[in-house]
Amino acid sequence: MYQDFAIDMITKDDGPAFQNLAQSVGWNFTTGQTNLFISPAGKMFGYRFEGNLVTSAGIYIYDSALASLGVVIVHSDFQRMGLGKSIVKHCLIEAERVGAPVMLVATAQGFPLYESLGFQAIGNIHRFEVSESVEDIRVNESFQVDHVDEGDLGQLIELDETVIGANRDRLYPVLFSNMDCGYVVRNSQNTIIGFGFAVHRNNVLVVGPIVADSHNIALMLIKNLVSGWSGLVRIDVPSQQEGFMKDLLTYGFKEKMVSPIMILNAQDLGGKRDQLYGIADPVFG
Repeated sequence: MYQDFAIDMITKDDGPAFQNLAQSVGWNFTTGQTNLFISPAGKMFGYRFEGNLVTSAGIYIYDSALASLGVVIVHSDFQRMGLGKSIVKHCLIEAERVGAPVMLVATAQGFPLYESLGFQAIGNIHRFEVSESVEDIRVNESFQVDHVDEGDLGQLIELDETVIGANRDRLYPVLFSNMDCGYVVRNSQNTIIGFGFAVHRNNVLVVGPIVADSHNIALMLIKNLVSGWSGLVRIDVPSQQEGFMKDLLTYGFKEKMVSPIMILNAQDLGGKRDQLYGIADPVFG
């Protein structure tokens, strides 16, 4: 079936072709997003037909503890040919080599494919958006909040590993270089107990990751990240943060989408997930 198609690595030189592929299914990735996905944080593969990129899938392996699958796209002209399942299987082989369970955040269209490959739903990601100012966020505690610095990356990676249950040391330098603003919260011993990033994507401020020791620290981070921003704000929140999501609703956020979290070769996700208030991107888990 695939004799006219060639599987290949997707590199930074494929950035424009990848964006065109995404546009064929109604996804509009910025150049920043494209650089984030096609980066040292993971590997992307795709099928080419007559030299043109017609599928994509990325696998982001965080040692043997966890891998994340994302940006699974099949060009609108090449769907229902089995190419999506084939490219996903190719990515799963990469994870199998290190024995890593694989997680993903599924779209409605992709859910049946992943289910057919043995993935199981274990939770949800809730997308919240707000278009009006949210600078009136109230936090009944005082914290030491500082702009994030490259020298903080070591502590951020350690804290993220505690929360996620896997070392994502290749991801965080990429997230840091792509962010537009970021903050850390420190305790009296100068230890980082929370941090958050945000990035501008066209007219949207996308907030995440948000990692925090408490609900109030998470709110303080959002307060700082959205300060001065007058456009749309978006955050993707794991389903276990029910109280946090209720607070977002009180500040004018509206739930726009719910996407299943799915996992293969494990029963659940590790780490202290109660400290994860916002994910970096559905692609990275």
